[in-house]
Amino acid sequence: MRRLALIALGCLLFTSQAKAKLKVFIYAGQSNMQGAEAIKINPKSKNSGQGILEHLVKEERLAHVVDASGDWVVRDDMWIKYFDRKGGLTVGYGAKRDRIGPEFQFGHALGKMLDEQVLLIKTAVGRRCLATDFRPPRSGGRHLKSGSPGAYNTLMVEEIRSVFKKPENALPSIRRQGLRDRRLWMASGLKRRPQERMGGGVRGEFGQPHPRFA
Repeated sequence: MRRLALIALGCLLFTSQAKAKLKVFIYAGQSNMQGAEAIKINPKSKNSGQGILEHLVKEERLAHVVDASGDWVVRDDMWIKYFDRKGGLTVGYGAKRDRIGPEFQFGHALGKMLDEQVLLIKTAVGRRCLATDFRPPRSGGRHLKSGSPGAYNTLMVEEIRSVFKKPENALPSIRRQGLRDRRLWMASGLKRRPQERMGGGVRGEFGQPHPRFA
């Protein structure tokens, strides 16, 4: 099974009522994009929870993710929508609500780098195959079970489009002002052929002439 690690689509898509630009990044993938890193230390852990987020905070290696009271920071400059979960970036946006994924530290890093308000749209479903489930329908081929390719590719696109169409349903104080600028970055960890196929599908869906891969 080939695994889709990450699709990140960055664009200046909306403006707020104050006319400030909003930069959007799209996270799409499988279980590794969902994220299974525990937030709290398991009391039964044999290594005292080394490597777990709570442990790293206690070691002051990730002090920026908690506030002065020791509560998890909720960023108001970095919004996230992950299907039915949405709000300021904080813990709990992994595969389960007691987990984190790559969006967590990536979002904190973006917050330090960018002046614009940021939205992360995350669409990740685990245990799916790039060659069939995530295959762009326009690329053809047959799914071994359903007979048609791309069910989860379609789900990914529909989720993204639903936010683009009505961002006010997902975000506070936002109204659509039209597409300002579009740039595409894709990091997939795929072999060349499936990478090109996925890139072609995204290019067709979102009008990106030159998607970039890493």
